Amino acid sequence: MACASNTEVGSNSYYGKWTLNKIIYKSGRSRDFTKEPGNFVHIKETEVSEIIVGHGVRSYPYTQETNVLTLISGGEPDIWRVVESTEHSMKIDTYIGRYVLTR
Repeated sequence: MACASNTEVGSNSYYGKWTLNKIIYKSGRSRDFTKEPGNFVHIKETEVSEIIVGHGVRSYPYTQETNVLTLISGGEPDIWRVVESTEHSMKIDTYIGRYVLTR
């Protein structure tokens, strides 16, 4: 009988530390983070953390249903919808705009 490690059991292709490359705001303007190292989104099993230079770390519990992550921020649900995901890149529509991520 084969034995699976804890990382394989319950694995999720979204899990991990993603580099934030760009935010395309709902207003249409964008912010390029490629020349500002140290900005990340870390998706864990029960928590999402945004690590933004100058703003610190903000962590939120979440639930997931297919490509929708429902974060709880200040007691209110905040929907993050994964619109594109590959092994090394991901785009997520958030309440402020689209996050463009790589790893």
